Amino acid sequence: MTRTSLPSLRRAVCVAAVLSVFGAGTAAAAPSASRSGFGPVAVGGAAGAVAVSLDGSQAFVVTNDWARSTAAVKVVDTGSGTIAATVPLPGSASQVAVSPDGTLLYALAGKTVTVIDTADDSVRHAFPLPDQPLPNGWDPQQAWGQGALKSVAVSPDGSSLYIGQDGAGTFHERGNARVLVLDAETGVLSGSVETTVGDIGDILVHPGGKDVYVSSASGFGLVHLDVEEARPTVVKTVIGSSGDWVITGATMNTDGSYIYATFGNSARLQVIRTADDTPLASVTMGTGTTYRLDHPVLSHDNLMLYLPAEDSAKGSTVDTLDNVRGRILTPIPGVGPVSGAAISRDDTTLYLTTGGTLRAVTVG
Repeated sequence: MTRTSLPSLRRAVCVAAVLSVFGAGTAAAAPSASRSGFGPVAVGGAAGAVAVSLDGSQAFVVTNDWARSTAAVKVVDTGSGTIAATVPLPGSASQVAVSPDGTLLYALAGKTVTVIDTADDSVRHAFPLPDQPLPNGWDPQQAWGQGALKSVAVSPDGSSLYIGQDGAGTFHERGNARVLVLDAETGVLSGSVETTVGDIGDILVHPGGKDVYVSSASGFGLVHLDVEEARPTVVKTVIGSSGDWVITGATMNTDGSYIYATFGNSARLQVIRTADDTPLASVTMGTGTTYRLDHPVLSHDNLMLYLPAEDSAKGSTVDTLDNVRGRILTPIPGVGPVSGAAISRDDTTLYLTTGGTLRAVTVG
């Protein structure tokens, strides 16, 4: 990769100020991305969230075939770029997460958590989840939804699942979203907490296991939860709705010290220090509402931050921030509108879903 052109230097200075707050120490220089890898691999239907196995040999892609009202996890062999297995899911699918030991995949679809054995891609369990209760006075006949399952994350020890469920809704009203806590082995619901938002986004689990952060796509910021007890509690809302009403994605570094949130309506990246939940700095990556950031991915060595971007002027790219030098690198072009992103554990390959395809881009 090369540095950006002169008109981008002013923005790069701002990025350097942002990135300097979390630094990469004396790590080696960031790798140069190439345009190799594989893809696009047709996975069928609309491709969404993607996760990667611990050994990097498999990519798990959520797909929805709206015409046939079917959903599945497509297991892609990353060595050959071929579909190795298809695991049907019950209802509209949204998210997947790999267990800390890599043996299980948790997939959200309909009102069910489907547990998949990654060794043979078989379904081990299907845990049903409850509907959101309708608030008092609501007419059930007008309810168009009682809580779509949006996000899933696993505790560091693998014992608990955190499930984000949207609020119930009618044509005129919207209830509050909540986070459900499940026993990962039995599927028993051990607790839940109501948030102050209607739409759930990403769920980030601190490696210490006590704290969980939930982003919102409905404009009320990043919610900090204490999950030390069986019933989680809300600690605070870290970022309010001061002009930034859509958090399109959030990710956390490996030791849990910083969170990076993207805001779709302002094309802004915000860095938050988790020690005291303080927003430290921000940088605007584009101009106006035509520049949208989504699905941020941080490399496991914390050196590179990848930001899928959609812009009416330059099209679909992946903006890349070099955390070693504190500068913006040349974007990865021509990727198409990204609906899911993940990176391999060795930080060499970025996996992107767009339309009905999965693409792998070599970045290290």
